[in-house]
Amino acid sequence: MIEELIKIRHYLHNNPELSKQEKETAAFIEKQLQKTNPDKIITGVGGYGIVVFYEGYKSGKTIGIRVDMDGLPITESNTFSYKSSKIDVSHACGHDGHTAIGLGVAKYISKNRNQLQGTVAILFQPAEETGTGANDMLNDTKFEGINFDYIFALHNLPGFNKNSLIIRKGVFASSSIGIKVYLQGATSHAGHPEMGNSPVRAMTALMNGLNDLPQMSSPIHRPSLVTIIHARLGEVAFGTTPGYSEVMATYRAHYDEDLDKMKSRTQKIVAGISSAYDLSYEIEWVEYFPALTNNTDCVDMLKDIGNDLKLPILERDHPFAWSEDFACFTQRYQGAFFGIGAGMDYPQVHSTNYDFPDELIKTGLEIFLELIKRYTNSCITNSF
Repeated sequence: MIEELIKIRHYLHNNPELSKQEKETAAFIEKQLQKTNPDKIITGVGGYGIVVFYEGYKSGKTIGIRVDMDGLPITESNTFSYKSSKIDVSHACGHDGHTAIGLGVAKYISKNRNQLQGTVAILFQPAEETGTGANDMLNDTKFEGINFDYIFALHNLPGFNKNSLIIRKGVFASSSIGIKVYLQGATSHAGHPEMGNSPVRAMTALMNGLNDLPQMSSPIHRPSLVTIIHARLGEVAFGTTPGYSEVMATYRAHYDEDLDKMKSRTQKIVAGISSAYDLSYEIEWVEYFPALTNNTDCVDMLKDIGNDLKLPILERDHPFAWSEDFACFTQRYQGAFFGIGAGMDYPQVHSTNYDFPDELIKTGLEIFLELIKRYTNSCITNSF
């Protein structure tokens, strides 16, 4: 079975699709799921999302397993046979591996239905990378009436020992949001800058002001971060004084209230700078991820499972700086997010040479099946 899942993972890696464009990926997943004789499949949830249900021989609790399936706008530099077939898209975050694990849960549950109590629902989520997929699924009318007693998700994590289990109670990953600030002045001939109104000084002041936001918005024991990701001033025209600029940044904070403080201060900073330089402005907020908060009891269960599977366990003492929109699910249901180490010196996610380690498929599958077994009181035996 693991060999089959590896082949599936390689196929997905070879055929990545961007957020909100996962049409062929979803079609492939649905075809695989149809082979497992599920009780119900709901497609087109929140875009190309899929929710599949497996009922046990006896009623009981419902456990949800969420896996993500979108790729990134990154050109892959690997040369192996199953590298991305698309120049500007790749599975540089490992969602191909996560999807393969989700399909593995479906295939295993299908073959062992007589051992299952309760209900297992597997969610194949689109658009995680843009922070919109989870909310789109939850807010879709097709999702009405769907409830979980518990819900879980995982992510591979380079920089940690391979097949180690990374857990944390409370906030696991930071909240984040993107900002776009547009400053409008007036162009003029480059020989007469006094006849226009260049936003160059305002742009510089704005970037300095945004970089100072963290120390003004959160205490030292709760760090926050602002990263300037893009800036543009005017056009490439040597005879023109620029009259327009853009500044884009990503805000991150361990707690939602600290992110809110930075957003509030930003409004005052932009308004003040624009007024000082006689500019008009516009602010656009994009790609919001709430803080991902784990249920304490669910993390304790994960720790017990890790010990029983004899996995190295790392309990984080502070949240990760990156974000995950699985947070939208744990805001509504009891659940937890966990990591599986991809290797200490393994390429980082979102790098051009990243490739999900196939060895993690078995580990992820075992953990999910143990969660299902313990929360539904099923007699599932992990034999592949």
